[in-house]
Amino acid sequence: MGGFHEGTIQTDGTQFHLGTTECAIVEEALRHIERRRSYLIHNPFPTTALPVALIASYAYSENPSIPRGDGKPMLVFPASSRGYLSKIDRFHFRTTTSAANNKTPLIPRYPIDALSEQGDSWGVYTANSEFVFDYENHSAPIGAMFVDLQKPEWSERQFDRIEEVCENHPDVPVIFYTDEMGPAAELTEERLDSRTLHITNDVLSRAQPAEPESGESDLTTQERLITSGDIEIHQFSVTDDELGQLITELIDLKNRCQNRDLAYVEVARVFNRLTKQPFRPKYWSRIVGSNAFYDDVPGYIDRIETRADNIDSGSDLLYTYARKANEVQGHLNDNHVLQNTVLNAIQRAGEDDSPSRFVVKNSAERDALRLAATDTGNTIPEHVEIIERSDVTPIPNMRYVFLYPPYNDDYVYEFPPSNQVAFIHNSLWARYVRKSAVSATEGITVSHDSTSIGRSGTGGDVDDHVFDIDTLESDIEGYLQSANFGGMLSESSPDDGQSGKADSGSSEQSVVFQFGNGESRSFSPGGIVTVYDAGKARISRKRAENVDEGEDVLLLDSVAGDLYDVLLESAHKRETVRAHEETVENWRGVLKRGREREDMDYSDVVEALQERGSDIESWHSVRAWEKGRYMGPLDEGDCRRIFHIFRPELEGALLEQFHEQVWKAMKHLRLLHRRMGRNVRRAVEAEFNPATSSEFGGDVNKRMIKNISQNIERQTVTRIVRTDDT
Repeated sequence: MGGFHEGTIQTDGTQFHLGTTECAIVEEALRHIERRRSYLIHNPFPTTALPVALIASYAYSENPSIPRGDGKPMLVFPASSRGYLSKIDRFHFRTTTSAANNKTPLIPRYPIDALSEQGDSWGVYTANSEFVFDYENHSAPIGAMFVDLQKPEWSERQFDRIEEVCENHPDVPVIFYTDEMGPAAELTEERLDSRTLHITNDVLSRAQPAEPESGESDLTTQERLITSGDIEIHQFSVTDDELGQLITELIDLKNRCQNRDLAYVEVARVFNRLTKQPFRPKYWSRIVGSNAFYDDVPGYIDRIETRADNIDSGSDLLYTYARKANEVQGHLNDNHVLQNTVLNAIQRAGEDDSPSRFVVKNSAERDALRLAATDTGNTIPEHVEIIERSDVTPIPNMRYVFLYPPYNDDYVYEFPPSNQVAFIHNSLWARYVRKSAVSATEGITVSHDSTSIGRSGTGGDVDDHVFDIDTLESDIEGYLQSANFGGMLSESSPDDGQSGKADSGSSEQSVVFQFGNGESRSFSPGGIVTVYDAGKARISRKRAENVDEGEDVLLLDSVAGDLYDVLLESAHKRETVRAHEETVENWRGVLKRGREREDMDYSDVVEALQERGSDIESWHSVRAWEKGRYMGPLDEGDCRRIFHIFRPELEGALLEQFHEQVWKAMKHLRLLHRRMGRNVRRAVEAEFNPATSSEFGGDVNKRMIKNISQNIERQTVTRIVRTDDT
């Protein structure tokens, strides 16, 4: 890594500088690779420098032209959209003006579309999208792998394929990199025998204070901020004295509605819109009126009233909440103390020569705040910017002012982006913001102070309306995970036959295998059969119509469920798995109950999906979703379309909340089931060939696995008969 330390490696003429923490992380990763051990790095702070440094440092250490360089290639599954591959392509020495002037590339990179395209030349082989895992044609050596789980293709659709590559190359160390501990990262952490590196502000604080360097990354800038010990976090809590009684009544009604599970999410969304946004509700409505993704307060109130129209118990409470929310909305449209405070703060910031950035959640909120400024005769000063949350980057001398209370897991609390960070918000959120900021920075040196602002711009009592709001957002998340999506029951029912006109009058060919012990077994031609190859001591899965006489078939029916239960029991996160299963079952309940309510057969559902842009063709898929034979749709859009069809009242952000919970649960269970499938295969192989490894990792009851596996029947197919079953 000397070139990075000394500034001899550059990108388009600019030094590529690694900070102290980045160097330490890279060194730790390389030491894991030297010991042939895989490693998971969890970095919630957004940066492209670290993946670049990890890939480039290992690759260059293998350069055959330098001492101890073995020339082993690296296989990389990158998050291409992050843009870091182009940095590797543009690396050059300080003595050359660009990468194009190098006689040979500093680090050769070869994009490939399949495993079989990987060569044995030194360099970095990067997998393109839609990558083909053709193991049978892959024989090139791999020195190490880098898997970026930030890319959904690697962490979701192809994750099990990547795990198979790891299993087929047990001696090849892998660096897994992720920005969040999602399903793939959690499963990887369970499998690896090394401790995960979580990059926190405490990790960054261990570096020695340093001066700015040319070409330093955002992560190194953040490191300098934290090690300076000169960070101030200011909190300005705004109280509208005249709104006090209305808010108290709204809080009471909100709690009563949610305690009875009445329009839980809609009630919370109205409350958050009224108490979080830094402008009058009418400006938000004017901006999002034609945007189907966002909802405004009037829209949510209409939905609450619609819900009240369709229920018997609790309707009066919902109507009362809707009226009170409308009353609060009217007051805020007439006089919004938080908006006045924010616009005054923007004007005062313009009088200072220091630059300031005022941060809102998204572009719609930015436009609404600008509209509020224009409508009240204010302009945005020259040294002031209004930016979206996604545009926040660490700048030490920039004053950042957040105009809403970020969620408590927002990394801005843990990684303050400047020496001066402020939060201006409704006083209801005072405890929430302070607790989030203090707990996230308890391991580093930060000063905190709070100021209360009332209607007149002076003393407002922050404690007037304080209640236990810390769990409000997490309550919504918890509710979404366990909700039955509007009262539709989710209990599963036995397969009651095929439903609807598309299911009647079918005929199907069957394949009958006669075994050496005199017994026979019938399969559908497309049914999957487990075949054991004694010569290779491997099992594979074939369609029944492709099985030949003389092959050995493994009959797993009697043991598969037991093996699954033992493997599930061994999972450290059993409760999480069950919660995900319940979430998916609730989604199936939406499909089943909605189909029965609308008197639709499976073909009707297919037509409704196609009308909404689905590529689905077979009604069998819909039936498999409903019965639980398939986890759910492979197309994320179909998961959402079921809500469109059977829960049309869910719209905008509310729909996305429900859909996100279901899709996340489906992803997690798919990855887990695929891993269990591979573990079952290994258990079976180990039973028939003791030389085959059946090490699973984690807390697995290996004795019970072995006892169950001994009950697997292995039969030789002596004859195959094809018949028509009408």
